[in-house]
Amino acid sequence: MKMTNLESDFDPESHISNNDSFYHFDSISIDSSLNSDFSFLSNETDTSLVSTQTTPLKKITCQMPSVSLTLPTGTYSYSRKVFVGGLPPDIDEITIRDYFCKFGTLKVDWPHKSESRCLLPPKGYAFLIFKHEFAVELLVSACVNQGDKLFYFVSSLTCKNKQVQIRPWAISDSIYTAEDYKSMNPRMTVFVGGVPRPVRAAELASVLKSQFGNVSYASIDVDPLLQYPKGSARVTFSTMDSFVRAVNARFVNLTLSDVDKVVEIKPYFLDGQVCDICNGFNSGGKPAMFYCSDNECLKYLCENCWTAEHSSCGKQHHYPIVKETADKKHEKWGQWSQND
Repeated sequence: MKMTNLESDFDPESHISNNDSFYHFDSISIDSSLNSDFSFLSNETDTSLVSTQTTPLKKITCQMPSVSLTLPTGTYSYSRKVFVGGLPPDIDEITIRDYFCKFGTLKVDWPHKSESRCLLPPKGYAFLIFKHEFAVELLVSACVNQGDKLFYFVSSLTCKNKQVQIRPWAISDSIYTAEDYKSMNPRMTVFVGGVPRPVRAAELASVLKSQFGNVSYASIDVDPLLQYPKGSARVTFSTMDSFVRAVNARFVNLTLSDVDKVVEIKPYFLDGQVCDICNGFNSGGKPAMFYCSDNECLKYLCENCWTAEHSSCGKQHHYPIVKETADKKHEKWGQWSQND
């Protein structure tokens, strides 16, 4: 991606201390009305940094360099996990942390980091996982705006003042609702897999609407701890016809400004949904494992009822969509242990 050189008085080197690998706040006073969770404070953090006074202060002062940052007030609007891309190829984890820890305590991570034990982000990007939400607000306010993108400046041994992209996730982008969403039918919901993480719920709804028909609701699946996209979504259509066309299509191409990818569409298995024929009797009350998307059926079925229903003439060609039951390990990014 070609980027225009921006004139700036910002000096990245002024934000690195030769003696300290971490910045810690001199003092911080938080308005008790802020939605902050200080349970993340662990042994390595001086708990005296948190003031118990009730008078709200709106300034936060950092050591080295001596700068004053405005602390946002109110409900925080970003995930604590932030994507940073376009990093210099020789920049390591410690240097990345040194550039961004002035906004707050953080970890630097990237996919398969623990397995590879690599000290450098292998693909030129990493994730900044801050301990507190307000740190992301401070980072965003310090970035350079270029169109609808945010950039920051970092340096390495081979690259001086390199512009890197900062991509925070706005929590409000996780949900899209149309005017008719209060009357939507949850049985007309699809699961969308392989959704690129920059895609907003409204953008996904717009693409599926153009392909299959009106969408009542769209939700990007996020990690419950960090509120960061997991790469999947759920979309509820306004009509059964749109739902059936989407399920039978199975795949759709998402083409947006920075995204061009094929995603997979499946019926979304509602929690606890039992067989539509036996109401769970033949499966001991267990949820249905199959869904038939053929216009003649459109039913959730247990294994026994699927066999009985589709052994009749004319239904043998129906294709079962099977509920995935394999347990998956949950990501632990953002969980702060006493030993971190």
